[in-house]
Amino acid sequence: MKLRIAATLLTLLPLLHLDAQVPTEFPGHRTITVTGSATVQVAPDYARIQLQAVTENPSLLVAKQENDQRIVKVQEVARGFGLKPEDIQMQYASIERNIVNDEKAGTRKITGYTVKKSVTLIVHDLARFETLINDLLHAGINELQTVEFKSSDAAKHQAQAREAAILNARETASALAQKLGQKIGKPLTIGESYITTSENYSASRIYGGPPAFQSEAVLPDTEAGMLSFPANILVMFELE
Repeated sequence: MKLRIAATLLTLLPLLHLDAQVPTEFPGHRTITVTGSATVQVAPDYARIQLQAVTENPSLLVAKQENDQRIVKVQEVARGFGLKPEDIQMQYASIERNIVNDEKAGTRKITGYTVKKSVTLIVHDLARFETLINDLLHAGINELQTVEFKSSDAAKHQAQAREAAILNARETASALAQKLGQKIGKPLTIGESYITTSENYSASRIYGGPPAFQSEAVLPDTEAGMLSFPANILVMFELE
């Protein structure tokens, strides 16, 4: 695990932008306000991928049957990679009519039907992630919607970042006060700036499938990077 700590803001103003219910001015007190920052970086230990099977046919029954067959193959591939039933989640299904409008004749004609089913997979074996994706595409998945790399200990890593940020704030305030011949006392206010981050890939691209859905898109690089858990803590200290 890599831990990076950096101070991002220093000020001697007795004002801290926090919740309105938290006092930000203390008459008769000399104060120093600082922001402590820290980031914990860890490797993800699982991925959440959302895929979709799309089929099209002039016959609604055929389009649905072909889609069902693809989903069955996808489930077989997923189980072959060790995914448990709870890691294979069917999200939704939709049926759309393909309609062509003839403006001159003022008519509408149904040319076929499009059936879509979405599957969400939770993958814990990231070493075989790329192989799984390729096998799923060969099984009939023709839309890769979202790939999110996550950590099962996210709360723990966020807490570590927060703790490091608090220490950084105290060290920064102490160093600054010392340069001015002062010492910091008790904290008067503490606040946190929330930052939401994730390592994910999102797409709405079609790979293979019927001619109407084919594209020249190439499967993107979905290799997992490091996850970042940043924390920014704003603290007002009293000067002794």
